[in-house]
Amino acid sequence: MLIYSVLLSVAVALLRGGRLGRLADAPLRLVPVIFLALLLRVSLHIPATARLPAVTAGAGAIFVASYLLLLGAILANRRLPGIPWMGGGAALNFAVIAANGMKMPVCAAAMGRADLGHLLEPLAAGALLTHELLTEASRLPFLADIFVLPAPLPRPTVFSPGDGLLMLGSFLLVQSLMLGKVKPTTRSPAG
Repeated sequence: MLIYSVLLSVAVALLRGGRLGRLADAPLRLVPVIFLALLLRVSLHIPATARLPAVTAGAGAIFVASYLLLLGAILANRRLPGIPWMGGGAALNFAVIAANGMKMPVCAAAMGRADLGHLLEPLAAGALLTHELLTEASRLPFLADIFVLPAPLPRPTVFSPGDGLLMLGSFLLVQSLMLGKVKPTTRSPAG
């Protein structure tokens, strides 16, 4: 879902005279840590890896590790525009996930509005490694996946308030980078 925010931000920045090349010079720290965090998250969603016994048994720990890595990278980059919003979003998501047995609760009505009703049965059965159905017993329900990003988007989805802050932060970061409002990384000459 974050991809929609990044794509929109790139398009808006280009319309405002921004340059894509400035993204390559972004002064981001701990980029390998960010990719590792994303790789860990993706491993929980790809059927081939999600069925591995080690992944299934350690899904909660993998989920926590991915968030801790991401929060560490956010902390290291906290001075960049948009990053504090992303940190707030990641913290909200981590709070609701930690409060609910390391799974993000998802609203059934929102799933229906996003035309994702086919996932309700696996959610209710607890068959997904990272998400569960939002119930009256869910803790911090106001931080769960309760909002809908509907069609005509190519892939309608549900999202949380934390995801909203992550999207806002990524939008602001890309705008700042592409419009040259952030000092680029200085590269040493090859030698």
